Amino acid sequence: MFKKNFLFPFFLLIGIFSAFLKVNAGIVSVISKKDNYFVNEKFQLDFVFDTKGKKINTIGGKIFLPKKYFKIVGVSQEGSIISHWITPPTLFQEGDDFGVSFSGLIIGGYSGSDAIILSLILEGQKEGIGKIRMDELKTLLNDGKGTEINSVFLEKDVVFSDSQENKNDHEELKKDTTAPLDFDLVVSKSEFVFSNQWFVTFDAKDDQSGINYFLVQENQFSVPDEKKWKKIEKGPYLLEDQSLKSFIFVKAVDNAGNEKMKFLAPLFDKNGYFSTIEKGIVFLVVFCLFFFYFIKRKKNV
Repeated sequence: MFKKNFLFPFFLLIGIFSAFLKVNAGIVSVISKKDNYFVNEKFQLDFVFDTKGKKINTIGGKIFLPKKYFKIVGVSQEGSIISHWITPPTLFQEGDDFGVSFSGLIIGGYSGSDAIILSLILEGQKEGIGKIRMDELKTLLNDGKGTEINSVFLEKDVVFSDSQENKNDHEELKKDTTAPLDFDLVVSKSEFVFSNQWFVTFDAKDDQSGINYFLVQENQFSVPDEKKWKKIEKGPYLLEDQSLKSFIFVKAVDNAGNEKMKFLAPLFDKNGYFSTIEKGIVFLVVFCLFFFYFIKRKKNV
């Protein structure tokens, strides 16, 4: 009884130790120059094998990369320990993942660490953390029997941040705090444009970040309604109020969000006559004409 109780823990420890050695017989990992990349940045990941002192002659498996974070640009076999590909690196798609399946022979066997199996050239697609995993990893000993040993893959997290180009653009936009340059609004009509209907033309410029879009509004009141703006890319703009009895507002918005607003008063009042402003201009012109006429006549006398 004592002998059985003594031997059981002994054999249990041997079993656990043997299982530990078996599980850790080989390790596949990913080597990269860095762990953080920009969106749209291209980079290379090397998939390497550490035999942990064993001599292996066959390795295969399937690599999975989430589509929303990775784009596979290419596969490289340069520097690979594989002598003959049973299944050359083959791209596939499975659910939300891109995948690469492979299997190959190593003539004469290999024992060592950081041995390149294959390399992937990738491109970041989205901000976040992309986890690389591998399934169906299979390794065989170079013992003439094809003995399979358990190997593990160390999952790799790759962090993606906003692209460097976008970061530079954002920095430039932060520097732009100046509104677009002044511009004019001109109401016109032509048989060649909008079927001879009234329209307003405008063209704004911005020396820093550039014009992004325009906001246009026609309103019966002299103050624009923030809920009634219409977004357009450029002029001219066909006026809805063809009677020209509305105020016309136009905002030029640059890529940094700075705004410049211009407006035109109604050309006619609600009764169809010239508006107060237009009447004032006409009166001023007539007054000036009469004034200069009398001055000239007085000199002649």
